Amino acid sequence: MMRSMTLWEYATLNRGDEVRCAKLAHMRVFEVQNFQPHTPKVLMLYRDNSKTMGVGVRGMNKPAPDGYHAIQHTQPERCPVNALGIYLMERFMIRGESYPDMLEEPPLDAWRKTPLWASAHGDQLPYSTHLSYDTKAQKAVGVHIRAKTHSKRKGGAQEAHNQGAGHDDLTLHGGWSQTGKNVLHRAYLDRAKSVARESLLALGGHLIGDGSVFYLPRAQIEPPPQLRNLLFPWVNDKLKKDVAHCAATLRDHPTYCHIYEHPRIRHIFHDPLFDEFALRVRNADRTTVASFSPAMLRIGVCVTTARL
Repeated sequence: MMRSMTLWEYATLNRGDEVRCAKLAHMRVFEVQNFQPHTPKVLMLYRDNSKTMGVGVRGMNKPAPDGYHAIQHTQPERCPVNALGIYLMERFMIRGESYPDMLEEPPLDAWRKTPLWASAHGDQLPYSTHLSYDTKAQKAVGVHIRAKTHSKRKGGAQEAHNQGAGHDDLTLHGGWSQTGKNVLHRAYLDRAKSVARESLLALGGHLIGDGSVFYLPRAQIEPPPQLRNLLFPWVNDKLKKDVAHCAATLRDHPTYCHIYEHPRIRHIFHDPLFDEFALRVRNADRTTVASFSPAMLRIGVCVTTARL
């Protein structure tokens, strides 16, 4: 669980309290247009308790919903979407936690109230547990940071800045207040789907370039429907696909292979259907974005979009 939370906080620049308050019903998926050669699918979590949201549009008491966003990382082991999928797989398929009752009255009440990252008792993760895990993790790798649960927000912002994300882009991605400057974002744009393109790319391990290049070969390989149906049926297809894509790379990795060897899920990731899919993914990933210079990528985009 903490690996999932850590990667998510780092990629989305979120505060620990916002992540701990996230619910299963907060997950959404949408596409971001005007990228080439591939169209990224963004996994979003609504954040309706952000301390920077203030009052709503035109003085209304109820603020508009905000969102935090992540895309597939070029490195499967650093992918926050994959880590979240693995956590949910471990929680509902291995530990056997019951799925929320979709027929409960009032409608979907259990779904809306179920924490995305839950304690051992299934309720919202307390700050003390979050702090304890972060402290132990930092100690294990020999670092000391005063800000424990807040450290990923700072670290992610620094990495995105180092990769070339601009100030306004970072401010939008992290939800920092821009008094007087973000009236457009607060009052006129779809705040849940207004993505900071540079930060999104940088924290996903992609080249920023001109903010319009997204290249991830493995994401273009469609898992067979039979394979997707084996993965927690109530979760959206985006999460299922990313778990399958990353498992194709990580199943035989010495650090992560134990995840896919558990008796309750081993049959999924050692099925001949998965073996065939994994081979296609690995072949696609042999050519990665790191193999190309920004100039070559732009040339490739021009070729793929040319109308001859």
